[in-house]
Amino acid sequence: MSESQTLKTLIHETVHALRHAGASSFHIDNNSRVDEEIEAECTAFVVCEHFGIDTSGYSFPYIAAWSKDKKSSDLLDICGNIQEISDDIILKINHYSQTMVK
Repeated sequence: MSESQTLKTLIHETVHALRHAGASSFHIDNNSRVDEEIEAECTAFVVCEHFGIDTSGYSFPYIAAWSKDKKSSDLLDICGNIQEISDDIILKINHYSQTMVK
């Protein structure tokens, strides 16, 4: 895998660990596997995009495949989760990078 794909996959799997495995306050027990995959991939895309890394070539087909049977209202419900966890990860990366510079 390319470096950008590897980084995106790391973030995707981190979302699963933070949100879907009960490792933090972000955990939601009643997510379906489909919702979890959409949430993890969308979050990984948003975080990478924030830092100027384009993963759309892989992320968009992946998200489309997992969301093909979802209603738009169901996808909108997931968007709040994506925004929340994306913000948290971006803040943590920024904080860590600022402490490393000092």
